[in-house]
Parts: sequence; structure tokens; C-alpha cells
Amino acid sequence: MKYAIFSPEGKLKLIVDEIDTDKINFDTGNFSVEVSDDFEMFGYITSYVDGEIVQVEEDLSLLPGQAEIDLENLRRERNKLLIESDWTQLPDVPEELKNSWQAYRQALRDITNTYSSLRDVVWPTKPE
Repeated sequence: MKYAIFSPEGKLKLIVDEIDTDKINFDTGNFSVEVSDDFEMFGYITSYVDGEIVQVEEDLSLLPGQAEIDLENLRRERNKLLIESDWTQLPDVPEELKNSWQAYRQALRDITNTYSSLRDVVWPTKPE
């Protein structure tokens, strides 16, 4: 037998084999319900409503695919590099230095036009 632990609002928090009151705080309104050994929480939105466990199958098609995740990771890294070079465009930076970084920064902004993953990206070279 397993136990489903629910929040006071009836949202499933976790499933455990045994209840350890040192790890699960029932004082805040959390509660447990016995479930069968084959009870599954992944792929479902699970709630406890009117004394019954209600499970609705999640629409996994709404989750991003690997291509979207790869592109988002690429954008995050690109944005980090842009932030690291933001100082080069401040008003008190000499024009020559500012200009030398503009092409690099533009190449970073355009990187997702050519690449879609951190695995295959070739980063532009930072100016000296």
C-alpha cells in the first residue's frame, strides 16, 4: 500500500510508501490517503475532491518538445553573453571600443537565425 499526500487545498504533493511525520508536516493541513501500489501520479493532474481522488489526464502535447527546449537553452546562453557585454555600449565607453563590440553583439542577436541548439552553435569571437 502507498499513501498520496495532499495539500490542504486538495492538490497532490507526493506519493510515499510509508508516512514519516518528521518529513511530512500534517500540522499545516496536509493529509494522506491510502492508494494502491500501482497508483500513478505522472501524466495526471490529481486532486482530492469531496472525499474522492480525481485524476484528469494531462495534455502532454502542450509541453515543449526537445527542439523548443534546445532553442530556449540557446537563447538563455546568448542572452547571458549579451548581458556580459552590455557595458561596452554605455555612453562613457570610447567610440572605437563601442564600435568593435557592435558586430559581436549583433552576431549574438542573430545566432538563432542560424543555430537552434547549444550542441551545434559556433559562437562569434569576442573583440580584444
